[in-house]
Amino acid sequence: RVEVQLEPRPYKVKGASQQIRRLLENLCVNALEAMEDGGVLTCRTESVYLDVPFGRYDRITVGEYFKVTIRDTGKGIPKEIEDKIFNPFFTTKTTAARKGSGLGLSIVYGIVKDHDGYIDFESTVGKGTVFYLYFPICRDETARAAAAPVRGGKESILPSVLDRLLDD
Repeated sequence: RVEVQLEPRPYKVKGASQQIRRLLENLCVNALEAMEDGGVLTCRTESVYLDVPFGRYDRITVGEYFKVTIRDTGKGIPKEIEDKIFNPFFTTKTTAARKGSGLGLSIVYGIVKDHDGYIDFESTVGKGTVFYLYFPICRDETARAAAAPVRGGKESILPSVLDRLLDD
């Protein structure tokens, strides 16, 4: 089941919508794969103001952010690999049917950093994982970058969720 809880007021962040879409696709696909026997994928957006720095993985500075939360009820991330999940080529998918490149979360991390954002997460084995993405809110009128059209076939991954998350 997919639950979507979106901030009713649109906020602008500087960046490329195609890249934000790619990181959301990577996180959502990972979440779905972690829920082999079904579960709940929750996508939430909200505006937040942080008045003190905090964060487990990434140190998030004081400021106004557009926060995206991707939560799953999957198998969770074991503590012993938490510090490796954003490393390029690190993967836990070892079977031939589920061979991973190990680039998904490193791409997510890179895109967040390219947008001057922060990423944090919490995970409990057997209960699931929550990723928190923080993008600085832009009050400039020039916040939307001119985006080149996306070229490709008729592929789609969670189009309705992603379209709703990226909708202005």
